[in-house]
Amino acid sequence: MTSDRVAERAILVGAPPPDMPQETVDEHLEELARLAGTAGADVRGAVVQRLRKPNASTFIGKGKVERLGRT
Repeated sequence: MTSDRVAERAILVGAPPPDMPQETVDEHLEELARLAGTAGADVRGAVVQRLRKPNASTFIGKGKVERLGRT
């Protein structure tokens, strides 16, 4: 049996607190990439935005959302 399913493309988004060490952020994104891959996603990249207070509607900043929309 073969599958004709096309993998969903994904861009990972990290929104760590400002005081989280970059090494920890990288570890979390690597784990997220493995989980997404296991779920069948085609991970195309990752972005990180550090905010003191996440945006209520998007969790990341408006500019980052617009940039991702053009990707």
